[in-house]
Amino acid sequence: MDENPYNSRLFEILDLLVPLGNGYRMALQSCISNNNCLVVQRKEIMKKSVLFVVTMLLLCSLVGCSSSPTVNESTSTVTSEEKTEEKQATSESSRKESSDFEGLKIVASGWYLDGKYLKYYIDLYNPSDSITVDLPKYSVTARDANGVLLGNRDHTLSIIYPGQHFIYGSQGFSVDEEPSTVEFEPLAYKDYNLKDVSITGEYEPLEVVNTAIRSDKLVGEVSNPGTKTYDKVIVVALSKDESGTLIFVDSTFVDDVKPGESVAFDISHWKKLDENSVVEYYAYEW
Repeated sequence: MDENPYNSRLFEILDLLVPLGNGYRMALQSCISNNNCLVVQRKEIMKKSVLFVVTMLLLCSLVGCSSSPTVNESTSTVTSEEKTEEKQATSESSRKESSDFEGLKIVASGWYLDGKYLKYYIDLYNPSDSITVDLPKYSVTARDANGVLLGNRDHTLSIIYPGQHFIYGSQGFSVDEEPSTVEFEPLAYKDYNLKDVSITGEYEPLEVVNTAIRSDKLVGEVSNPGTKTYDKVIVVALSKDESGTLIFVDSTFVDDVKPGESVAFDISHWKKLDENSVVEYYAYEW
């Protein structure tokens, strides 16, 4: 008797039909073995059998057929607990840093009028030996002789490392008359502004070299003797007279200052300085 091409496949499927009962399974086996089933019947048996298997697989996927979800839930729980502990540790560390931090100090400042515009400099100092201040802020407030406000502006710097100064100078705002007083004040900071130096890395100073006073501008180069590459650097130039009064301040930016390299800059002084002027230069990452 020739073997029907459907028989071998049907026998394989029979082993999957145990849940339907041995009677049904044996009847099908007899039908297939004795070729008592028509081809159409065999095809129908195969379709129904395949449908049964697919249905069982779908039910298995819906209700779950192994303990894997339990393992995953356990892993997820552990991961969640670890993240929670890490956040708590970070929060506690931030609170400790905030409570230990004395605050930034303004150790020097100066200003003058350039036409109707207030120009100033400020020396902001970080007294901490371990906390870096990211994005420190300060305010500039000008008042007349009666204490009435002439102008106010808040300004944000880049970063001040432990034990370091940030000497910054800029044009502030316009005023209608010469101020009687100009006040500088550090502004409140958030916990996220305070970072341990182990996270930010140690301070690596930049140097200003090869400077000269030209007829209408100051020229020089920013040199990077450290190991960091700075995408942007601010260069501040200021000059005082013999009495220590500020007579000039301005700044500029240079880009992509790589380790061991120098980048040229120039700052216009509008013929306010000459070759005998004493100019101080500062450079900081921005």
